[in-house]
Amino acid sequence: MLTFVRSLGVLLMLAAFASVLQAFGYIRLPPQFIVLITRYGPEAAWVIRGGLLALGAALYFAPPTGDEDRRS
Repeated sequence: MLTFVRSLGVLLMLAAFASVLQAFGYIRLPPQFIVLITRYGPEAAWVIRGGLLALGAALYFAPPTGDEDRRS
């Protein structure tokens, strides 16, 4: 079962991947999502996409803190 942090990482990586697919014209995303990514120009949009992907991967692959053991 995914923890909240890993789930958040997966969501961020999916958002970044969807944004990359939209940038290459493979899918169409809602305008609100596009405006959030492309507001500062195409170069900054690629930095935002990369940052989302990196942050999502960091959250997904972060080592567990041991909180799961305390619930038992």
